Amino acid sequence: HQIIIASIAWKRPDGSLVAYGFQWFAEDRALIDAWADLMEDENIGKIAHKADFEIGWTRFRSGFKNGKGPWIKNLSWDTCLGAHCIDNNGKVGLKFLTYAKLGIIGYDSGVERYLTNVLQGENSSSTNAFNHLKSAHLPWEPLITYCAEDSLYTLWLKQQQIFELEPSQLVGFNLFKAGVMTL
Repeated sequence: HQIIIASIAWKRPDGSLVAYGFQWFAEDRALIDAWADLMEDENIGKIAHKADFEIGWTRFRSGFKNGKGPWIKNLSWDTCLGAHCIDNNGKVGLKFLTYAKLGIIGYDSGVERYLTNVLQGENSSSTNAFNHLKSAHLPWEPLITYCAEDSLYTLWLKQQQIFELEPSQLVGFNLFKAGVMTL
């Protein structure tokens, strides 16, 4: 497994949201160092959808030549945990929430078959199955756009969840978020 695309999203001082996707070059020391600085900066809050997954990928796949990367510091929000706290019986996948909460559907349609198909001999239910983005020889633009949209919609969902969570739910959310970081 390897990272081939990455993205970030942020809120500008004027309140608008911005996302930026880019190709990941594991041999580019300046890129890796800049990413590590960002992930380790305690003054910058990070959000993710299913942070335990993103933390693992950042730690074990973003380092120079697949060496160990940084531990994420200041995880401020996990939209998957937030969705569980709001409705523990509901679906919490990012694509579903993007549709149900934001009304956006199909933004992954250009790359979906490369994210979900398995090769002959692979176990289709395995979490270890490889995605096929790198071998698909797709143009980079749809991949980068898809990745940037993931980051943008995660940030947008976070902004909604902050208002949806009751104070008592927020206590549980913070406990779960701390647990994700610890485990």
